[in-house]
Amino acid sequence: IAKINREKRNSKNYVLFLGSTDAESNQAPCLSLVQFQIEDGSLVMTAYQRSSDANLGLPADLYHLYLMSRQIDLPLKSITLNLGNVHIYENNEERTRRLLTGEDGVRFDLNV
Repeated sequence: IAKINREKRNSKNYVLFLGSTDAESNQAPCLSLVQFQIEDGSLVMTAYQRSSDANLGLPADLYHLYLMSRQIDLPLKSITLNLGNVHIYENNEERTRRLLTGEDGVRFDLNV
């Protein structure tokens, strides 16, 4: 991010590969690649995420990408998130339906 703020080159793609999180797991991090481009003085972000829990993780993942963009001294033009596997766990299906009808105070079980 410091390099992007220093250079701010339109012709360059800046890529961040997210590797080990030091968490004990047999899976790679869900969010694994973020690309930053500068287009007409604005920031364009593209990310790839291998897996996303639609009702729990996805809103937070989008917010984290937004927070990353705020570290760059350019106006944000867009964030594109490519998802490999989007799902809702079976134990949260009914609560997801309730949330989508507008019910307040819906809480989900974590699946970790």
